[in-house]
Amino acid sequence: MIKALFFDVDNTLYCWKEHRFMPEALKAIKKLQKKGIKVFLCTARPYDSMKRFHCFNLGLEWDGWIGSAGAVAFTDGKFVFKELMDPKDAKGFIRLAKENGLMMEVVTPRSRYVTDERNEYYFEFEKYFEEPWCPVKDYKGGQCTGFLLYSPEKFDPLFLERFPHLAYDRFHEFALDVMPVRHSKGKGIAAVMKYYGWNKDEAMGFGDGEQDIAMKEGLNQFVAMGNALPIVKNAADFVTKNVEEDGVVHALNHFGLLD
Repeated sequence: MIKALFFDVDNTLYCWKEHRFMPEALKAIKKLQKKGIKVFLCTARPYDSMKRFHCFNLGLEWDGWIGSAGAVAFTDGKFVFKELMDPKDAKGFIRLAKENGLMMEVVTPRSRYVTDERNEYYFEFEKYFEEPWCPVKDYKGGQCTGFLLYSPEKFDPLFLERFPHLAYDRFHEFALDVMPVRHSKGKGIAAVMKYYGWNKDEAMGFGDGEQDIAMKEGLNQFVAMGNALPIVKNAADFVTKNVEEDGVVHALNHFGLLD
């Protein structure tokens, strides 16, 4: 019996081709919630990004969310998991960035801010990603799950040499994700599952990106969208239709959850 469902956002619930959340998927999720199944967002987006992307204004009350690709998990009105940067590392990393004329975004469990005003590298990044501009603040030692460093690859050896114990993911020519350890959506899911006392057979995850494969660390049924990358489809227990073809609804019907 399925007790929980975990949904990626981009190109799983939200279709970038049509620039909208898929209404039939949201309707189906509401129906499942009324049947007693708990539903969670599970995304690489941090909480602030989910909020600005209107994930919490869809006409349903999520039972919780996993953000920053698994760095934090929130349910039942509280955080049940946080994977945080050591404040000493955070201060040193930001200082090194400033010494080299670089700016960065600091991601906390609930908010985001940047360490300096926009620079040339940020403007290059912004050509591909349309995230709203965050406020400029100084880091004062609070909780953070990681950074988004706006820099070209030529600076990578500098940070790798000084902070070899951190985890890095360069996903854009001018953007480097920096984490205390490599975040995993599966860790966040596992924390939620443990909190409620569910076993891995009682949950199902939906996604399209390579990060979503890690959902399988916390559950036994992983559904890949039809628009997913080949590596994601190969790892999935079931491949559904594309997001614009109501792939979420198709999978829920396939498993008999909407009966």
